[in-house]
Amino acid sequence: MRFHCSHLILSIVVVGAAAGLACDGFSARGSSSSASPLAASTLPVNATSETRADFARCLQGDGPSSCFTGLGVHAATVGATAVAPSAPTNFAASSSGSSVFLSWNAPASGDPATSYTIEAGTGPGSANLANFNTGNALTTFSASGVGAGTYYVRIRAVNAAGVSNASNEVALVVGPSGGGGCAGPPTGLTLLSQSAGSILFAWTAPASGTPTSYTIEAGSAPGLSNLANFDTGNPLTSFSTGGVGAGSYYVRVRSRSSCGLSAPSNEILVFVVGFTGDVQVSVAWNAASDVDLHVVDPSGEEIFYGNPASASGGQLDVDSNAACIIDGRQIENIRWGSSAPGGSYTVRVDYWDACGVSATNYIVTVKNGSSTQTFSGVLTGPGDQGFSGSGVTVTNFVHSAPATTDRQVPLFAAPRPFVPSAEKLRRAASGTIPSSSSR
Repeated sequence: MRFHCSHLILSIVVVGAAAGLACDGFSARGSSSSASPLAASTLPVNATSETRADFARCLQGDGPSSCFTGLGVHAATVGATAVAPSAPTNFAASSSGSSVFLSWNAPASGDPATSYTIEAGTGPGSANLANFNTGNALTTFSASGVGAGTYYVRIRAVNAAGVSNASNEVALVVGPSGGGGCAGPPTGLTLLSQSAGSILFAWTAPASGTPTSYTIEAGSAPGLSNLANFDTGNPLTSFSTGGVGAGSYYVRVRSRSSCGLSAPSNEILVFVVGFTGDVQVSVAWNAASDVDLHVVDPSGEEIFYGNPASASGGQLDVDSNAACIIDGRQIENIRWGSSAPGGSYTVRVDYWDACGVSATNYIVTVKNGSSTQTFSGVLTGPGDQGFSGSGVTVTNFVHSAPATTDRQVPLFAAPRPFVPSAEKLRRAASGTIPSSSSR
């Protein structure tokens, strides 16, 4: 999966078994580590530039492979009486300008440590920037030329018997000398719109400090930044981009100031569908409400949450926010593969339930062969909890089928398996909701 920064496609940064993306300003960059396993017993007493990583370059994300030599540290073959060290204690980190100083206490139990591994990352518990062995038993470490930012750092002790648990973790804030105006975290991050892989975010500037720019992070799970991690390069409180790949993105924003990066904003889930089908219709909306997409194919069969797959090959991928159980995706998508039938299609949007919000803005995107159109509107009222035939008509269009009518395997695979809402189907079966409505 790829996430685009403006017109850039971010490349994957491999750190051991983890994958991430980095984008600095408006120039994409990537690095990978393929360091060979390095037995603890073979580490030199005084590390050289070949075995001790350039800490400043590591933290900037463009360091050598030695940034990750610690990934290969493992226990050597030793006698049964050897004991791995306990975790270092009282780890502390400080900075002055672009220089940093780390110190810690040696393990209180186990065989003495012969060296230490320094881990540093962009988030708590992560080691996506550095994971290397110091090569000696000293309990201090210093580096200069470190870029402004907030780094999460911890230490592990190493001896011939193995590697310890991590020490306490420290959030190391690095900023230029005499820096001020530390910016707090942004607030109110919101997805304003999305259409055919184009998305628009906006947020509120922090209550304290003056950001010089913002960093946008996106991950495949809450708190992760393995899909995008880049600086916007300006203090604007909005960001738009196109060509975002299909999938679920957990997104947050951080302020950047002279003190480095702030804590993150609120996190939102952005659900993006891919537009590769012959005929494809999607609806995205901006509120925690239940909006349903209905498409009637040329045979008259209606595809919606109560009939998610048609005989003609149409398929609904998800019933988002079903019965006001809010999943945060707020997009529904119906598509055919390359064998969509020719004829007239009708697209409707139904306000199943407002879920307590006053109004919902929506955007419908229709892909008809090589043509793509968008339609927008506003839904108000409590919702009708409608079934087949419900909703307001958005558009009608005619699709010209290809000369070859052989059925092909649909290209679409839902990002998450579709499971119809039991509650919505139960209400429909009970006959307590109308079969159609108009607004």
